[in-house]
Amino acid sequence: PIDRLKIDQSFVQGIDHIPANESIVRAITSLAHNLSMEVVAEGAESDAELAILKACQCNEAQGYWFAKPMPADDVMPWIAAWKASKEADLIAAPVSKHPL
Repeated sequence: PIDRLKIDQSFVQGIDHIPANESIVRAITSLAHNLSMEVVAEGAESDAELAILKACQCNEAQGYWFAKPMPADDVMPWIAAWKASKEADLIAAPVSKHPL
């Protein structure tokens, strides 16, 4: 069975200034959720795009906003550094910034 739907980056890129792209992403996300599917958006590259994807209720996102392609040997050190930075964010951020 299909449990996840991936939105192509062509709809994500420019979502912050192309109203039709946001409408398409909202429609795809709504349809997928009505079918009990998770939604992955591909091609997130900016804070603005990521914020809109969150507002559209995309469950996951992929793209250069998170990381650019890297050699396999660099993946594990990158993950360790990313986890350390996220833990630091949790410690430093006010409680009101964290969803319950």
